[in-house]
Amino acid sequence: MNYGRDHQYSIARLLVNLEELNIEKCWKMETIVRSTDENEKEDQMGMTLFPKLNSFDLDLLPTLESLCPDASTTLWSAAKVMSVKRCNKLKTLAS
Repeated sequence: MNYGRDHQYSIARLLVNLEELNIEKCWKMETIVRSTDENEKEDQMGMTLFPKLNSFDLDLLPTLESLCPDASTTLWSAAKVMSVKRCNKLKTLAS
């Protein structure tokens, strides 16, 4: 695993009770959740990661390009508060 840059999908899907996600000042982070193999990509199609996520805050992630680029996974379906600041390479919140 490449700590500090992204998190593997296999770990992220275990965080079913995550309610708040705050990530800031990660200069080299390119994606939030990443699939590492084809089986994980198939498993996550249409799946909601973090089903209890109420809010997420992304700030000062200058190289962030996507939240989850490898599949149509929904990260934030329950989120009531979303804040994205100074993430200049991030063009969309969906894959």
